[in-house]
Amino acid sequence: MAEVLFCAKYPFTKSAREFMAGRKVGLAGIRGEALERAERRVMSALKEGEIGRFIDVDNVAELELEAYAVARILLSLLKNRYFINRYAVAESKRASMYLREDSDANIMQVAEEMGIRGEKKGADYVVPVVDYLLFAPGSKDYKLINQPLRSGVVELSKREFTRVLEEAVRLGIERSLPLPVSGAPDALVHAADKIRRGAKGLEPTYEVKFEGGDFPQCIASLVERLKMGENLNHTARWALAVFMLNANYSVDAVVNLYSYAPDFDERITRYQVEHAKARGYKMPTCSWMRSQGIGCSPPCGLPSPIRYKGTGKKKTEEKGESNA
Repeated sequence: MAEVLFCAKYPFTKSAREFMAGRKVGLAGIRGEALERAERRVMSALKEGEIGRFIDVDNVAELELEAYAVARILLSLLKNRYFINRYAVAESKRASMYLREDSDANIMQVAEEMGIRGEKKGADYVVPVVDYLLFAPGSKDYKLINQPLRSGVVELSKREFTRVLEEAVRLGIERSLPLPVSGAPDALVHAADKIRRGAKGLEPTYEVKFEGGDFPQCIASLVERLKMGENLNHTARWALAVFMLNANYSVDAVVNLYSYAPDFDERITRYQVEHAKARGYKMPTCSWMRSQGIGCSPPCGLPSPIRYKGTGKKKTEEKGESNA
């Protein structure tokens, strides 16, 4: 029972995949109850941004594990990158809830299966800097300069280590979907259609129409990545917000733009944008943008993205309205 409980809590691991492979359940053998759970799992992720815990009784853990596998198929049938990324965020947060309360042995097993080398050292965890940089969250608190680094390893508290694991889970799920699905049974196709109808209107409707090169390539690229449902890191989000504010866009316009993010929270986003506006942050230089991996390629040759010709001068349509 211990094995199936671990797999049900962390269904994205190699252990879970091997457990399901051993059961040899094909598409035609999916149980109706597992399909129902999978539908609820996906809809909860899309609507609420979270997935609840399962009740550890009888065969619920095994059913939960099967539901996760079915949810991945449903998401693949939906063929919607925004839905996939939002689902990945919800799954990673669910995993983080379990990790914060789990044993050191289980935490280290998840880390190993997600490709993160590390070990427990006293009350903390140590991770090779190479692995840390691959999965560190984008917020400034997790920048390497703000972490204790000794002899090539980063020392993290349990809270910090589980947050790094959360990011690894999110990235792993995002990169593993969509699956190549062919010949799906009618029940799965109908379930995917039901989710599509139920999720109608959940996708952000904000539109930005660029005319004649209003924005430099680096900024246009960030907007397009957001519109694809990509979870931009903290630095990229900050740079985009500062650019938009310096180009005379309203706080509402910037908040609406960030509604594309799969982990969008209007209250938090509005607070952060209003804070940036109140502080009067100036747009950083192009060389700084390049140092953060978000510059133009090839370089535009300007001292700052805000100096790009036409920036903030032409009309941009925002939900059908012009914003000068």
